[in-house]
Amino acid sequence: MIEAFFIENDQFSRFSTEHFIVLIVGCITAAVLIFWGRRASEDRQVAIGAVMGYGIFAAYFVMFISIDAARNGFDPGKHLPLAMCNVCGVTFWLVLHKKNYLAYEILFFWVMSGTLAAVLLPDIKQAFPHYTFFSFWTIHLGLVIAAMYATFVYRMRPTFKSLIKSFLLLSAFAVVSGILNGTINFLFENANANYFYTCHKPASETPIDYFGEWPWYLFGVQVLALGLFLIVYLPFWIADLIGGKNELMISE
Repeated sequence: MIEAFFIENDQFSRFSTEHFIVLIVGCITAAVLIFWGRRASEDRQVAIGAVMGYGIFAAYFVMFISIDAARNGFDPGKHLPLAMCNVCGVTFWLVLHKKNYLAYEILFFWVMSGTLAAVLLPDIKQAFPHYTFFSFWTIHLGLVIAAMYATFVYRMRPTFKSLIKSFLLLSAFAVVSGILNGTINFLFENANANYFYTCHKPASETPIDYFGEWPWYLFGVQVLALGLFLIVYLPFWIADLIGGKNELMISE
């Protein structure tokens, strides 16, 4: 079992039994944590959130960076926390432990669009029990659960202004990622940095393939991201609309 933790198997496939088992476990975990958190004291809620936040943080730096760098050498092209999900992974403790609303309203849309897409269409080769399998699902599935926990337990919620802030920062982050990718690839031979996929599309099949080749798909991804953000915000907009109508009926 210990040897299998390190031996590459290249056996994971999307929509396989293994993939569905992971999704089911994630749904059950989210339901249990939200149920438990909603009935806990405020201090206990934050304690649960802190464990999740720092657990996700540790999964990236300990389980992935430390192990992978020790085995294969530090690679600035993949070990820096510059991918969108990794940025969320190393900063979401601000939401879960500190209840920082600014972090929530920005990261919520990133997680519930990009990270959730990665959960449904995972770009991963290694199946259970390889260490990258555990790190991938701890970070990605953990972030989705964490965003739901903050929403349903802390009762945080995004606004339309949150959507605009999140999208603008995402666009700025894409530009910065492109600059950093170019810098890393210039300074380090064979780095092949492609954070945020600004240099080329992912090797596996994704919706990005429908937007053409570089650089055209970069603009398509922006449109896709905005559309996903709007879909993510739609339930909150409907809730506000229904709430406004109810208040009007009560006042009448």
